[in-house]
Amino acid sequence: MKKREKACTNDQERNKKAGNTVVRYGKVPRKEYIRACLEGFILCVGLDYLFYESFAAILFLCPLIFLYVRWKVRRLQKNLRRKMNREFKIALDSICVGIRAGYSAENALRSSIPELAGELPKDSEVLAAFRYMETQRRVSVPLEKLFWSFGRETGLEDIMNFAEVFQTARRTGGNLDEILEKTSRMLGEKLEVEEEIEASLAARKNEQLIMDLMPAAILLYLKAASPEFLSPMYRNSMGIILMTCCLLVYAGAAYLGSRILDITV
Repeated sequence: MKKREKACTNDQERNKKAGNTVVRYGKVPRKEYIRACLEGFILCVGLDYLFYESFAAILFLCPLIFLYVRWKVRRLQKNLRRKMNREFKIALDSICVGIRAGYSAENALRSSIPELAGELPKDSEVLAAFRYMETQRRVSVPLEKLFWSFGRETGLEDIMNFAEVFQTARRTGGNLDEILEKTSRMLGEKLEVEEEIEASLAARKNEQLIMDLMPAAILLYLKAASPEFLSPMYRNSMGIILMTCCLLVYAGAAYLGSRILDITV
């Protein structure tokens, strides 16, 4: 993975020196980082209200903002990768139709772009990549090299595997129609398995969310209904230690639950 990232960086530097536009894939928008920071800050304020009732404790909880942002960004990147895999399968199907109609791979790529523009969202990264490939192909950049660069820049294993097979087939004169069809079928099967897993775990994830919120809801109810019941736990050293232990156990249980339900194919 590190070698792929290093190779991707080298390609981007060469494109910059050559004056080409560098297309970045799977990048989380800046507004999502800002939103995650705000959500992390709200989380810290909520935990401070439930466990400490002290302004100074917010400073102690500030590292949670960075941990939350990191977790949120990874979750968004996972969703982006899954979305890109779906869109890439649609793009492969479109190219495969062109090749079956007798087009070369280059002409099939060009003819697939208008069709993909109608099927994929306007902000589709795969659509942007195919348009970029077409502009680079017009200046005599080999198609196999463009797919190779696209696979390395996305970092997606399925696209990388396809790029390697496509590059080998172009060199040895392999059957592109069969390669595209097989790659699309394998990618489709993988996506179907992921969707089945997500569907089977949907109820468990909802249960996990309820279990994560239940301790906070109980504390909030006690603070609202009987403030004097929890008052000995605040503003004294023993209470702070006990509440910190409870918070650590609470956070550990929530993290463990999320890891158990995080199944990747």
